[in-house]
Amino acid sequence: MKKWTVNIENKPDYRIVVSIDLLKELLSFSGQWKRPKSNEWLEFYVEEYSTDLDLEKIKELLLKTYEELNKRVKTYENIAEGFKYIQLIEVKED
Repeated sequence: MKKWTVNIENKPDYRIVVSIDLLKELLSFSGQWKRPKSNEWLEFYVEEYSTDLDLEKIKELLLKTYEELNKRVKTYENIAEGFKYIQLIEVKED
């Protein structure tokens, strides 16, 4: 399986990995985010398409992957920020 990495300008913690599986005739777009202070890349969005694509469609799919990745990373960061303030949950039973 061949893979290409597309880096995002001004977003060093974002990337899109495009892979091709010729046996299944699939092109996979994986939006990934690099965790702060880590070398670990997390997948936040994956979409597969037929290999029957032209260059314009590939550009559209890269943009769509970036937009979905960006949206999901923001959601993740908001949730993670909220958990910083939750230290203890107290449950009172009647």
